[in-house]
Amino acid sequence: MEAYTKVFGILGLLVFVSISEIHRVEGAGECGRSTTPDNEAIKLIPCVSAAKDEKAEVTQNCLDPITTHRALTRRP
Repeated sequence: MEAYTKVFGILGLLVFVSISEIHRVEGAGECGRSTTPDNEAIKLIPCVSAAKDEKAEVTQNCLDPITTHRALTRRP
């Protein structure tokens, strides 16, 4: 009888864990689902030359991601 109790206890625990994992919410985050630090760094690759040399010309390709990021993160 104790073996059945132990088996049903373990089975019940597995069912509980399975259900709790199914209902877990995966949030998109404040910047969206595909935004990770690596993706943000890739967007800033055009800015590398401007970051290395203070006299380098800053291109529009460098300014676009920064402007977009500021517009999205601006708080009222």
